[in-house]
Amino acid sequence: MTGTEMKALIHNAGVKCWQVAEALGMHDSNFSRRLRKPFSKEETAKINAIIEDLVEMQEICTKVESYCTVDEDDNVSKKRNAHRLEPSEH
Repeated sequence: MTGTEMKALIHNAGVKCWQVAEALGMHDSNFSRRLRKPFSKEETAKINAIIEDLVEMQEICTKVESYCTVDEDDNVSKKRNAHRLEPSEH
């Protein structure tokens, strides 16, 4: 896979290149330079797995954000109408 194809894959998944770079343990600038060359099948598989994990994490965060609020001191609390999101016990 070419670097251009990889970059398109990352962006089409709704993920940022810096997030993939961080998950790979490299700086964003190094990953950007890495995108200039083709990726092996093994590298492509590893990055695909990272993308899947990041997308899953984003989905979880979106659900949590719709359910909770976080104040400036990182205290988490339910939103006012959060009880409507919880499954009923009836």
